Amino acid sequence: MPGLRVLHEFKNFTPPQQKKFFKTLGMALRQFREQGLFLGEFAPKDLLVEKIDDFNLTFVDTEYVTDAGYSRITAAGALERQIVQFTSDYYPFLEDLQYTPEEIHTAEDLVFGKL
Repeated sequence: MPGLRVLHEFKNFTPPQQKKFFKTLGMALRQFREQGLFLGEFAPKDLLVEKIDDFNLTFVDTEYVTDAGYSRITAAGALERQIVQFTSDYYPFLEDLQYTPEEIHTAEDLVFGKL
């Protein structure tokens, strides 16, 4: 697959690019949710970015996708699972990059539409 793994490239993003990444990730997750699909894996190791400037994201681990039409999980429950997964995957990753707790919380807000 063409692209750069976010796990390795994120540290090279400028602050505006980092913000754009989180907003783009949030838009992609929202588009999936609108189709009734809930990704369970979207960690930095599971994402490729083709171009840093326009953030065409490729999700390389789609093994954990919940289809709301075929599952007992509700949309709210799936969203809550995504937030828990974000906390699990991104908090340690961003802490290693010297993000403050406030900056990590802001990143979560950008992804899940609270900002």
